[in-house]
Amino acid sequence: RRRPMGSSAAWAALAPLLQSSTADEQRRFFRGLVQEMCGMDITVGASRMGHSEAVIRSAKALVTLMASAAYRRGSIGAHELQAELQAEGLDANAVALMVNFVESLVLPYAEQIRRAQDRATCSSQTRHLVDFDWQLQQILSSSTSSKLQEQVVTLALVTEQGGQPKTSRLFLELTPSDLDAILATCDDICNALES
Repeated sequence: RRRPMGSSAAWAALAPLLQSSTADEQRRFFRGLVQEMCGMDITVGASRMGHSEAVIRSAKALVTLMASAAYRRGSIGAHELQAELQAEGLDANAVALMVNFVESLVLPYAEQIRRAQDRATCSSQTRHLVDFDWQLQQILSSSTSSKLQEQVVTLALVTEQGGQPKTSRLFLELTPSDLDAILATCDDICNALES
C-alpha cells in the first residue's frame, strides 16, 4: 500500500490536540497556524495556544499537505488522509471533523501557503536569486576560442543567503547554443512545476 503522507509518528503527535481541545479551540489553532504560515499580520505565536513543538510540526505538515498540488488534484484525498490518521489510533469522528475544517481553512490559501513555504525554504537553506543582468558581447579573438567574431551573452547573477544582507555575483558566459539549452531546461522546469 502506498503511504502518501509523512511518517506515522508525525500524525500520532496530533493526539494531544484532538484529546485536549474542543472543536472551536482546534479551529482557532489551525486558523492561527494558517495565518502564521501565510505571513499574515498576527501576533507571533498566538496560533500556538500552548501546544508542544511536536504538535505544531504535525499540524504544519497537515496544512502543508492539504495545500499541496497533489491534494488539490486528488492524488491524495481527504478519505486517504483520514484513514492514515485513524491508523495511528486517532479518534475517527475527531479526525473527520478536523480534516474537514482544516481543509476549509487551507484550500482558499493553498497557493499563498505554498509560496510562503518556498520562501522559507529558500531563505533559510540556500542561496536565491535576487537580481540579474545580461550583456551581449562580440568576441573578436581569444586564446580559448577558435572562432572569430563569436557572440556570447554574459549573465551576472546576484544571489543572497537566507536573508543576509551580503550578496554574491556569479558570471556566466554563454554561446547562443548554451543559452538555448539553458532556456529549454528552464521551460522543462516550469512545465514540471505546473503539472
